[in-house]
Amino acid sequence: MPKAKKTSASPVPSETNNPSVDIRMYFPGFGDCFLLTFQADDGSPRHLLIDCGVFVGYRGGAERLNLIAQDIAKVTNNHLHIVAVTHEHADHINGFIDANFHDIQIDDLWLAWTEDPTDTVARQLKAGNKTHVEELTSAVNLMAQANHPSAEVLRGMLDFEVTSSGSDDNKSGLGYLKGKIRKQLRSSDYLRPGEPPLSIPGVDGVKVYVLGPPQNIAEIHNLERGDIYPKFAAFLEALKGRSAKVSSEDALSLQSCCPFDKRYGLIATEVKNDEFFSTKYGFSTDAAQGPEWRRIDEDWLDAASELALRIGEYTNNTSLVLALELPGLEPHKVLLFVGDAQVGNWLSWSDVHWDIETNGKKETITGEDLLRRTVFYKTGHHGSHNATLKTNGLELMDKSSLVSMIPVDEQWANKKAAKGFVFPAPKVLAGIEAQSQNRVLRSDKINTMPDILEKPDALDVSVWQDFLKHVKWDTNPDHLWIQYTVEG
Repeated sequence: MPKAKKTSASPVPSETNNPSVDIRMYFPGFGDCFLLTFQADDGSPRHLLIDCGVFVGYRGGAERLNLIAQDIAKVTNNHLHIVAVTHEHADHINGFIDANFHDIQIDDLWLAWTEDPTDTVARQLKAGNKTHVEELTSAVNLMAQANHPSAEVLRGMLDFEVTSSGSDDNKSGLGYLKGKIRKQLRSSDYLRPGEPPLSIPGVDGVKVYVLGPPQNIAEIHNLERGDIYPKFAAFLEALKGRSAKVSSEDALSLQSCCPFDKRYGLIATEVKNDEFFSTKYGFSTDAAQGPEWRRIDEDWLDAASELALRIGEYTNNTSLVLALELPGLEPHKVLLFVGDAQVGNWLSWSDVHWDIETNGKKETITGEDLLRRTVFYKTGHHGSHNATLKTNGLELMDKSSLVSMIPVDEQWANKKAAKGFVFPAPKVLAGIEAQSQNRVLRSDKINTMPDILEKPDALDVSVWQDFLKHVKWDTNPDHLWIQYTVEG
Protein backbone atom coordinates (compact mmCIF):
# COMPACT_ATOMS: atom_id res chain seq x y z
CA MET A 1 0.00 0.00 0.00
CA PRO A 2 1.16 3.61 -0.46
CA LYS A 3 3.02 4.97 2.54
CA ALA A 4 2.40 8.36 4.08
CA LYS A 5 5.39 10.57 4.57
CA LYS A 6 7.01 10.24 8.00
CA THR A 7 8.68 13.15 9.73
CA SER A 8 9.50 14.50 13.15
CA ALA A 9 10.00 18.05 11.96
CA SER A 10 8.03 21.06 13.16
CA PRO A 11 5.01 21.97 11.05
CA VAL A 12 5.48 24.51 8.29
CA PRO A 13 2.42 25.80 6.45
CA SER A 14 2.17 24.04 3.11
CA GLU A 15 3.43 25.93 0.08
CA THR A 16 0.42 25.86 -2.21
CA ASN A 17 -1.53 28.46 -4.12
CA ASN A 18 -4.49 27.91 -1.81
CA PRO A 19 -4.48 28.78 1.88
CA SER A 20 -3.83 25.85 4.18
CA VAL A 21 -3.65 24.89 7.84
CA ASP A 22 -1.57 22.25 9.58
CA ILE A 23 -3.49 20.50 12.36
CA ARG A 24 -1.24 18.79 14.89
CA MET A 25 -2.99 16.48 17.34
CA TYR A 26 -0.82 15.78 20.37
CA PHE A 27 -1.04 12.61 22.42
CA PRO A 28 -0.86 13.54 26.12
CA GLY A 29 -2.69 10.32 26.96
CA PHE A 30 -6.42 10.47 27.56
CA GLY A 31 -6.85 14.14 26.74
CA ASP A 32 -7.07 16.85 24.08
CA CYS A 33 -4.39 19.16 22.67
CA PHE A 34 -4.49 20.58 19.11
CA LEU A 35 -2.11 23.07 17.50
CA LEU A 36 -3.27 24.77 14.29
CA THR A 37 -0.68 26.58 12.17
CA PHE A 38 -1.80 29.06 9.49
CA GLN A 39 0.29 31.13 7.11
CA ALA A 40 -0.15 34.88 7.46
CA ASP A 41 -0.20 37.26 4.51
CA ASP A 42 3.44 38.16 5.15
CA GLY A 43 4.47 34.50 5.03
CA SER A 44 4.98 34.08 8.77
CA PRO A 45 3.09 31.45 10.79
CA ARG A 46 0.12 32.10 13.07
CA HIS A 47 -0.65 29.58 15.81
CA LEU A 48 -3.92 28.65 17.48
CA LEU A 49 -3.84 26.14 20.36
CA ILE A 50 -7.13 24.46 21.25
CA ASP A 51 -7.02 22.86 24.71
CA CYS A 52 -4.16 21.11 26.46
CA GLY A 53 -4.77 18.51 29.15
CA VAL A 54 -4.80 14.90 30.24
CA PHE A 55 -6.92 12.85 32.63
CA VAL A 56 -5.64 13.31 36.18
CA GLY A 57 -5.10 9.60 36.80
CA TYR A 58 -3.23 8.92 33.57
CA ARG A 59 0.18 7.41 34.38
CA GLY A 60 2.97 9.50 32.88
CA GLY A 61 0.53 12.21 31.80
CA ALA A 62 2.40 15.08 33.47
CA GLU A 63 5.66 14.04 31.82
CA ARG A 64 3.98 13.85 28.40
CA LEU A 65 2.40 17.26 28.90
CA ASN A 66 5.83 18.76 29.56
CA LEU A 67 7.23 17.15 26.41
CA ILE A 68 4.26 18.52 24.47
CA ALA A 69 4.81 22.01 25.91
CA GLN A 70 8.42 21.81 24.78
CA ASP A 71 7.34 20.85 21.27
CA ILE A 72 4.77 23.66 21.18
CA ALA A 73 7.46 26.13 22.29
CA LYS A 74 9.75 24.90 19.50
CA VAL A 75 7.08 24.90 16.79
CA THR A 76 5.74 28.34 17.67
CA ASN A 77 9.03 29.99 18.58
CA ASN A 78 7.48 30.57 22.03
CA HIS A 79 4.54 32.52 20.62
CA LEU A 80 0.91 31.40 20.58
CA HIS A 81 -1.28 33.97 18.90
CA ILE A 82 -4.49 32.46 20.30
CA VAL A 83 -5.36 29.87 22.95
CA ALA A 84 -8.93 28.55 22.90
CA VAL A 85 -10.26 26.58 25.87
CA THR A 86 -13.38 24.58 25.08
CA HIS A 87 -14.43 23.76 28.66
CA GLU A 88 -13.06 23.24 32.15
CA HIS A 89 -12.48 19.53 32.31
CA ALA A 90 -9.03 18.50 33.43
CA ASP A 91 -8.31 16.51 30.28
CA HIS A 92 -8.67 19.74 28.27
CA ILE A 93 -7.04 22.35 30.49
CA ASN A 94 -4.68 21.02 33.18
CA GLY A 95 -1.70 21.14 30.82
CA PHE A 96 -1.53 24.88 31.36
CA ILE A 97 -0.72 24.39 35.05
CA ASP A 98 0.95 20.96 34.98
CA ALA A 99 3.35 21.69 32.10
CA ASN A 100 5.86 24.45 31.53
CA PHE A 101 4.18 27.15 29.43
CA HIS A 102 5.98 29.96 31.27
CA ASP A 103 8.20 31.06 28.38
CA ILE A 104 5.45 30.92 25.76
CA GLN A 105 3.84 34.26 24.94
CA ILE A 106 0.05 34.13 24.54
CA ASP A 107 -1.68 37.03 22.79
CA ASP A 108 -5.38 36.22 22.94
CA LEU A 109 -7.62 33.88 24.92
CA TRP A 110 -10.93 32.58 23.56
CA LEU A 111 -13.46 31.22 26.06
CA ALA A 112 -17.13 30.25 25.99
CA TRP A 113 -19.69 32.71 27.33
CA THR A 114 -20.29 30.26 30.19
CA GLU A 115 -16.94 31.39 31.64
CA ASP A 116 -17.88 35.10 31.68
CA PRO A 117 -17.87 36.27 35.33
CA THR A 118 -20.11 39.24 34.43
CA ASP A 119 -22.83 37.03 32.94
CA THR A 120 -25.57 36.26 35.46
CA VAL A 121 -26.60 32.99 33.84
CA ALA A 122 -22.98 31.85 33.56
CA ARG A 123 -22.46 32.52 37.27
CA GLN A 124 -25.58 30.54 38.13
CA LEU A 125 -24.42 27.63 35.99
CA LYS A 126 -21.01 27.65 37.66
CA ALA A 127 -22.46 27.83 41.15
CA GLY A 128 -24.91 25.03 40.46
CA ASN A 129 -22.27 22.74 39.02
CA LYS A 130 -19.89 23.44 41.91
CA THR A 131 -22.65 22.53 44.39
CA HIS A 132 -23.37 19.26 42.60
CA VAL A 133 -19.67 18.36 42.53
CA GLU A 134 -19.43 19.00 46.28
CA GLU A 135 -22.53 16.87 46.91
CA LEU A 136 -21.18 14.08 44.75
CA THR A 137 -17.87 14.24 46.62
CA SER A 138 -19.81 13.74 49.86
CA ALA A 139 -21.52 10.69 48.36
CA VAL A 140 -18.21 9.23 47.22
CA ASN A 141 -16.74 9.74 50.71
CA LEU A 142 -19.69 7.87 52.22
CA MET A 143 -19.25 5.08 49.70
CA ALA A 144 -15.55 4.82 50.52
CA GLN A 145 -16.33 4.59 54.24
CA ALA A 146 -18.72 1.74 53.46
CA ASN A 147 -16.14 0.05 51.19
CA HIS A 148 -18.59 0.45 48.31
CA PRO A 149 -17.05 -1.11 45.16
CA SER A 150 -17.89 1.93 43.01
CA ALA A 151 -16.12 4.49 45.21
CA GLU A 152 -12.76 4.28 43.40
CA VAL A 153 -14.35 4.53 39.96
CA LEU A 154 -16.34 7.59 41.00
CA ARG A 155 -13.25 9.28 42.41
CA GLY A 156 -11.69 8.83 39.01
CA MET A 157 -14.71 10.41 37.36
CA LEU A 158 -14.48 13.37 39.72
CA ASP A 159 -10.91 13.89 38.53
CA PHE A 160 -12.37 15.27 35.30
CA GLU A 161 -13.92 18.19 37.17
CA VAL A 162 -11.82 21.29 37.84
CA THR A 163 -13.24 22.26 41.20
CA SER A 164 -11.44 25.63 41.29
CA SER A 165 -13.49 26.55 38.22
CA GLY A 166 -13.82 30.26 37.68
CA SER A 167 -11.09 31.30 40.11
CA ASP A 168 -8.39 33.75 39.09
CA ASP A 169 -5.43 32.11 40.79
CA ASN A 170 -2.87 29.70 39.41
CA LYS A 171 -4.67 26.73 40.91
CA SER A 172 -6.93 26.69 37.85
CA GLY A 173 -5.95 26.51 34.21
CA LEU A 174 -8.18 29.45 33.36
CA GLY A 175 -6.77 31.52 36.21
CA TYR A 176 -3.26 30.86 34.91
CA LEU A 177 -4.16 31.76 31.33
CA LYS A 178 -6.04 34.91 32.33
CA GLY A 179 -2.97 36.12 34.17
CA LYS A 180 -0.63 35.22 31.32
CA ILE A 181 -2.18 36.80 28.24
CA ARG A 182 -0.76 40.12 27.15
CA LYS A 183 -3.94 42.08 27.84
CA GLN A 184 -7.02 42.19 30.02
CA LEU A 185 -9.85 39.94 28.89
CA ARG A 186 -12.59 41.82 27.08
CA SER A 187 -16.27 40.87 27.04
CA SER A 188 -15.79 39.98 23.36
CA ASP A 189 -13.31 37.26 24.36
CA TYR A 190 -16.20 35.30 25.90
CA LEU A 191 -17.71 33.86 22.75
CA ARG A 192 -21.40 33.45 21.95
CA PRO A 193 -23.02 31.59 19.06
CA GLY A 194 -24.20 33.74 16.18
CA GLU A 195 -21.87 36.67 16.87
CA PRO A 196 -19.85 38.01 13.90
CA PRO A 197 -17.12 35.58 12.80
CA LEU A 198 -13.69 35.89 14.38
CA SER A 199 -10.44 36.08 12.45
CA ILE A 200 -6.88 34.81 12.83
CA PRO A 201 -4.57 37.84 13.15
CA GLY A 202 -2.75 38.52 9.90
CA VAL A 203 -4.45 35.65 8.03
CA ASP A 204 -6.71 37.00 5.32
CA GLY A 205 -10.00 35.27 4.63
CA VAL A 206 -10.19 32.74 7.47
CA LYS A 207 -13.49 33.08 9.36
CA VAL A 208 -14.10 31.44 12.73
CA TYR A 209 -17.78 30.84 13.48
CA VAL A 210 -18.92 30.12 17.04
CA LEU A 211 -21.64 27.44 17.08
CA GLY A 212 -21.87 26.72 20.81
CA PRO A 213 -22.45 26.45 23.67
CA PRO A 214 -26.12 27.40 23.34
CA GLN A 215 -27.50 30.24 25.44
CA ASN A 216 -30.69 28.29 26.04
CA ILE A 217 -30.16 26.55 29.37
CA ALA A 218 -32.58 23.74 28.48
CA GLU A 219 -30.31 22.85 25.55
CA ILE A 220 -27.25 22.76 27.83
CA HIS A 221 -29.16 20.39 30.10
CA ASN A 222 -30.10 18.18 27.14
CA LEU A 223 -27.51 15.41 27.30
CA GLU A 224 -29.34 12.53 25.70
CA ARG A 225 -32.61 14.23 24.75
CA GLY A 226 -33.60 14.52 28.40
CA ASP A 227 -32.98 16.71 31.46
CA ILE A 228 -30.45 15.75 34.11
CA TYR A 229 -30.93 17.04 37.60
CA PRO A 230 -34.62 16.91 38.67
CA LYS A 231 -34.57 13.11 38.95
CA PHE A 232 -31.68 13.34 41.42
CA ALA A 233 -33.30 15.87 43.76
CA ALA A 234 -34.44 13.26 46.30
CA PHE A 235 -31.06 11.55 46.26
CA LEU A 236 -29.20 14.83 46.87
CA GLU A 237 -31.51 15.86 49.70
CA ALA A 238 -31.17 12.43 51.32
CA LEU A 239 -27.41 12.71 50.92
CA LYS A 240 -27.42 16.00 52.82
CA GLY A 241 -29.15 14.23 55.65
CA ARG A 242 -26.43 11.57 55.74
CA SER A 243 -23.40 13.81 55.34
CA ALA A 244 -24.28 16.70 57.66
CA LYS A 245 -25.93 17.26 61.02
CA VAL A 246 -29.66 17.81 60.61
CA SER A 247 -31.79 19.81 63.02
CA SER A 248 -34.85 18.07 64.47
CA GLU A 249 -37.23 20.41 62.62
CA ASP A 250 -35.58 19.48 59.31
CA ALA A 251 -35.50 15.75 59.98
CA LEU A 252 -39.05 15.09 58.76
CA SER A 253 -38.62 16.93 55.46
CA LEU A 254 -35.30 15.22 54.82
CA GLN A 255 -36.80 11.84 55.65
CA SER A 256 -39.36 12.39 52.90
CA CYS A 257 -36.50 12.66 50.41
CA CYS A 258 -34.79 9.43 51.47
CA PRO A 259 -34.82 6.43 49.13
CA PHE A 260 -37.35 4.54 51.29
CA ASP A 261 -40.16 5.61 53.56
CA LYS A 262 -39.15 5.74 57.23
CA ARG A 263 -41.42 2.83 58.15
CA TYR A 264 -39.41 0.51 55.89
CA GLY A 265 -36.05 1.44 57.35
CA LEU A 266 -34.17 0.23 60.42
CA ILE A 267 -31.12 1.78 62.05
CA ALA A 268 -28.29 -0.74 61.94
CA THR A 269 -26.83 0.17 65.34
CA GLU A 270 -30.22 -0.44 66.97
CA VAL A 271 -30.95 -3.85 65.48
CA LYS A 272 -27.57 -5.52 65.07
CA ASN A 273 -27.81 -7.06 68.57
CA ASP A 274 -31.34 -8.30 68.01
CA GLU A 275 -31.30 -12.10 67.74
CA PHE A 276 -33.20 -12.24 64.46
CA PHE A 277 -31.20 -9.55 62.66
CA SER A 278 -27.88 -10.61 64.14
CA THR A 279 -28.33 -14.15 62.82
CA LYS A 280 -29.82 -13.24 59.44
CA TYR A 281 -28.06 -10.06 58.30
CA GLY A 282 -24.36 -10.56 58.94
CA PHE A 283 -23.43 -7.81 61.40
CA SER A 284 -20.13 -9.50 62.26
CA THR A 285 -17.75 -12.17 60.97
CA ASP A 286 -18.99 -14.64 63.56
CA ALA A 287 -19.95 -17.98 62.05
CA ALA A 288 -23.46 -17.64 63.45
CA GLN A 289 -24.07 -14.43 61.54
CA GLY A 290 -26.15 -14.35 58.37
CA PRO A 291 -24.96 -13.17 54.94
CA GLU A 292 -24.14 -9.44 54.66
CA TRP A 293 -25.64 -9.15 51.18
CA ARG A 294 -29.09 -9.04 52.75
CA ARG A 295 -28.33 -5.59 54.11
CA ILE A 296 -28.66 -2.57 51.83
CA ASP A 297 -27.09 -0.01 54.15
CA GLU A 298 -25.39 1.98 51.41
CA ASP A 299 -26.93 0.57 48.24
CA TRP A 300 -29.00 3.72 47.81
CA LEU A 301 -25.72 5.50 47.07
CA ASP A 302 -25.57 3.72 43.71
CA ALA A 303 -27.46 6.71 42.32
CA ALA A 304 -24.17 8.60 42.68
CA SER A 305 -22.75 6.73 39.68
CA GLU A 306 -25.36 8.10 37.29
CA LEU A 307 -25.15 11.55 38.89
CA ALA A 308 -21.38 11.58 38.33
CA LEU A 309 -21.90 10.85 34.63
CA ARG A 310 -24.52 13.58 34.39
CA ILE A 311 -22.30 16.19 36.05
CA GLY A 312 -19.45 15.42 33.67
CA GLU A 313 -21.73 15.45 30.64
CA TYR A 314 -23.27 18.73 31.76
CA THR A 315 -19.85 20.39 31.73
CA ASN A 316 -19.16 18.78 28.34
CA ASN A 317 -22.31 20.42 26.98
CA THR A 318 -20.94 23.88 27.80
CA SER A 319 -18.13 23.26 25.31
CA LEU A 320 -17.02 26.08 23.04
CA VAL A 321 -17.61 24.90 19.46
CA LEU A 322 -15.61 26.49 16.63
CA ALA A 323 -16.11 26.10 12.87
CA LEU A 324 -13.11 27.49 10.99
CA GLU A 325 -13.82 28.36 7.36
CA LEU A 326 -10.89 28.49 4.94
CA PRO A 327 -10.91 30.85 1.95
CA GLY A 328 -10.37 29.41 -1.50
CA LEU A 329 -12.56 27.48 -3.89
CA GLU A 330 -16.27 27.43 -3.09
CA PRO A 331 -17.87 25.90 -1.19
CA HIS A 332 -15.34 26.93 1.43
CA LYS A 333 -13.88 24.15 3.53
CA VAL A 334 -14.71 24.02 7.24
CA LEU A 335 -12.76 22.58 10.17
CA LEU A 336 -15.02 21.61 13.09
CA PHE A 337 -13.74 21.55 16.68
CA VAL A 338 -16.54 20.57 19.06
CA GLY A 339 -14.75 20.08 22.37
CA ASP A 340 -16.91 17.51 24.16
CA ALA A 341 -20.28 18.94 23.06
CA GLN A 342 -23.24 16.64 23.56
CA VAL A 343 -26.78 16.40 22.23
CA GLY A 344 -28.26 19.75 23.29
CA ASN A 345 -25.21 21.66 22.06
CA TRP A 346 -25.30 19.93 18.65
CA LEU A 347 -29.04 20.39 18.17
CA SER A 348 -28.79 24.12 18.91
CA TRP A 349 -26.61 24.75 15.86
CA SER A 350 -29.59 24.50 13.53
CA ASP A 351 -30.89 27.77 15.01
CA VAL A 352 -27.65 29.72 14.52
CA HIS A 353 -27.06 31.86 11.43
CA TRP A 354 -24.90 34.72 10.19
CA ASP A 355 -25.57 37.41 7.57
CA ILE A 356 -22.24 37.77 5.80
CA GLU A 357 -21.04 40.20 3.15
CA THR A 358 -17.84 39.30 1.28
CA ASN A 359 -16.57 41.39 -1.64
CA GLY A 360 -20.00 42.94 -2.03
CA LYS A 361 -21.75 39.58 -2.01
CA LYS A 362 -24.34 39.02 0.71
CA GLU A 363 -25.28 35.58 1.98
CA THR A 364 -26.76 33.92 5.04
CA ILE A 365 -24.68 31.15 6.60
CA THR A 366 -26.41 28.61 8.85
CA GLY A 367 -25.06 26.04 11.24
CA GLU A 368 -26.21 23.34 8.84
CA ASP A 369 -24.26 25.04 6.00
CA LEU A 370 -21.10 24.81 8.07
CA LEU A 371 -21.71 21.13 8.83
CA ARG A 372 -22.22 20.37 5.14
CA ARG A 373 -18.90 22.05 4.32
CA THR A 374 -16.99 20.24 7.07
CA VAL A 375 -13.93 18.43 5.71
CA PHE A 376 -12.20 18.00 9.09
CA TYR A 377 -13.87 16.84 12.30
CA LYS A 378 -12.24 16.74 15.73
CA THR A 379 -14.21 13.88 17.24
CA GLY A 380 -16.03 14.96 20.39
CA HIS A 381 -15.38 13.46 23.83
CA HIS A 382 -12.92 10.79 22.68
CA GLY A 383 -15.60 9.17 20.52
CA SER A 384 -18.16 8.58 23.28
CA HIS A 385 -21.69 7.43 22.45
CA ASN A 386 -23.45 10.77 22.98
CA ALA A 387 -20.97 13.36 21.68
CA THR A 388 -21.35 12.90 17.91
CA LEU A 389 -24.79 13.37 16.44
CA LYS A 390 -25.57 11.17 13.48
CA THR A 391 -28.40 12.52 11.30
CA ASN A 392 -28.05 16.14 12.40
CA GLY A 393 -24.27 16.05 12.53
CA LEU A 394 -21.85 13.50 11.14
CA GLU A 395 -23.96 12.45 8.15
CA LEU A 396 -24.21 16.08 6.98
CA MET A 397 -20.42 16.39 6.68
CA ASP A 398 -18.63 16.25 3.32
CA LYS A 399 -18.16 12.52 2.77
CA SER A 400 -15.96 13.05 -0.29
CA SER A 401 -13.29 14.90 1.71
CA LEU A 402 -13.89 14.28 5.43
CA VAL A 403 -10.94 13.48 7.70
CA SER A 404 -11.41 12.94 11.42
CA MET A 405 -8.99 12.98 14.33
CA ILE A 406 -9.84 11.12 17.55
CA PRO A 407 -7.93 12.01 20.73
CA VAL A 408 -8.17 8.79 22.72
CA ASP A 409 -6.30 6.00 24.46
CA GLU A 410 -8.75 3.15 24.02
CA GLN A 411 -6.86 0.53 26.02
CA TRP A 412 -6.41 2.79 29.04
CA ALA A 413 -9.88 4.35 28.90
CA ASN A 414 -11.81 1.12 28.75
CA LYS A 415 -9.86 -0.23 31.69
CA LYS A 416 -9.77 2.85 33.90
CA ALA A 417 -12.12 5.65 32.96
CA ALA A 418 -15.70 4.48 33.50
CA LYS A 419 -17.17 1.03 33.84
CA GLY A 420 -19.77 0.32 31.22
CA PHE A 421 -18.54 3.01 28.82
CA VAL A 422 -16.29 2.51 25.83
CA PHE A 423 -13.99 5.08 24.21
CA PRO A 424 -14.41 5.24 21.29
CA ALA A 425 -17.90 3.76 21.18
CA PRO A 426 -18.02 1.07 18.45
CA LYS A 427 -21.09 2.51 16.67
CA VAL A 428 -19.66 6.04 16.72
CA LEU A 429 -16.31 4.84 15.42
CA ALA A 430 -18.00 2.83 12.68
CA GLY A 431 -20.04 5.87 11.67
CA ILE A 432 -16.98 8.11 11.52
CA GLU A 433 -15.05 5.53 9.52
CA ALA A 434 -17.92 5.19 7.07
CA GLN A 435 -18.47 8.94 6.61
CA SER A 436 -14.75 9.66 6.25
CA GLN A 437 -14.10 6.53 4.18
CA ASN A 438 -11.51 5.37 6.74
CA ARG A 439 -9.60 8.64 6.79
CA VAL A 440 -9.41 8.53 10.57
CA LEU A 441 -6.32 9.49 12.59
CA ARG A 442 -6.14 8.40 16.24
CA SER A 443 -3.72 9.62 18.87
CA ASP A 444 -3.35 6.12 20.35
CA LYS A 445 -2.28 4.67 16.98
CA ILE A 446 0.70 6.93 16.25
CA ASN A 447 3.15 4.22 17.31
CA THR A 448 1.68 1.84 14.72
CA MET A 449 1.92 4.21 11.76
CA PRO A 450 1.92 3.69 8.80
CA ASP A 451 0.73 0.08 9.02
CA ILE A 452 -2.79 1.04 10.11
CA LEU A 453 -3.38 3.20 7.03
CA GLU A 454 -5.22 0.77 4.81
CA LYS A 455 -7.03 2.02 1.71
CA PRO A 456 -10.73 1.15 1.72
CA ASP A 457 -11.75 -0.93 -1.29
CA ALA A 458 -14.39 1.59 -2.39
CA LEU A 459 -12.05 4.60 -2.37
CA ASP A 460 -10.20 5.68 -5.48
CA VAL A 461 -6.42 5.18 -5.27
CA SER A 462 -5.67 8.79 -6.20
CA VAL A 463 -7.98 10.10 -3.46
CA TRP A 464 -6.31 7.85 -0.88
CA GLN A 465 -2.82 8.88 -2.01
CA ASP A 466 -3.81 12.53 -1.76
CA PHE A 467 -4.90 11.91 1.83
CA LEU A 468 -1.65 10.11 2.70
CA LYS A 469 0.58 12.89 1.39
CA HIS A 470 -1.02 15.29 3.86
CA VAL A 471 -0.33 13.09 6.91
CA LYS A 472 2.82 13.31 9.04
CA TRP A 473 3.66 11.98 12.47
CA ASP A 474 6.32 11.99 15.17
CA THR A 475 8.69 9.06 14.63
CA ASN A 476 10.59 9.66 17.86
CA PRO A 477 10.11 7.12 20.68
CA ASP A 478 7.59 9.31 22.54
CA HIS A 479 5.24 9.50 19.52
CA LEU A 480 3.92 12.88 20.68
CA TRP A 481 1.85 13.94 17.68
CA ILE A 482 0.22 13.25 14.35
CA GLN A 483 -0.48 16.01 11.83
CA TYR A 484 -2.82 16.57 8.92
CA THR A 485 -2.75 19.46 6.43
CA VAL A 486 -5.97 20.87 5.00
CA GLU A 487 -5.60 22.93 1.84
CA GLY A 488 -8.19 25.57 0.97
